[in-house]
Amino acid sequence: MVFSHLHELDLRYHLSRQTGALNRITDRGSNAINFILTVTVFNIVPTILEIGMVSSILAYKFGSTFAWITSVSVATYVVFTLALTQV
Repeated sequence: MVFSHLHELDLRYHLSRQTGALNRITDRGSNAINFILTVTVFNIVPTILEIGMVSSILAYKFGSTFAWITSVSVATYVVFTLALTQV
């Protein structure tokens, strides 16, 4: 019934419909989520883990002052880089 109704509609109706728009939007959303998860899992989390491990080694070997200096330096670098690249 629906199939025959669609065939009976005017050609202008079919040409004006954007039937692939929802599929394209869903695909873009899926790709965006995949990109965000990939960046988070393979770039951000390992970097934070590495900075934490280096800071704890510095705190253990040389005292907490060196660990704080390293952490603040990296945080300042991140904020500076984000501020310059977002302009």
